[in-house]
Amino acid sequence: MPTRSATGWYPVADFDPRRLIQAQRLACLSRRDLAQAAGLDPLTIQSWEIGVRQPRPDQLARVAKVLGYPPPFFLHGRPYAAVDPMALHWCVAREPSQLAN
Repeated sequence: MPTRSATGWYPVADFDPRRLIQAQRLACLSRRDLAQAAGLDPLTIQSWEIGVRQPRPDQLARVAKVLGYPPPFFLHGRPYAAVDPMALHWCVAREPSQLAN
């Protein structure tokens, strides 16, 4: 169970930013769209993607729900799935309003 610091929840130390990027691409969500759907700032998502910061458990749970994965999916040590780039070509053909649906 995560513990709290004086300023809130401690970040998820074993968070793997590559898992976030992979799930985000598979969901065809831009950083801005993901942040909006999860109630976060796009700069927060960016800081996780580049490994500057790690999400708090409550933030990771919100992002995981939006992306359709359980929170443990985003932790180090899990095997990566090969992603066929051709499977993602349809993302650019979708309307932005359809991305969050």
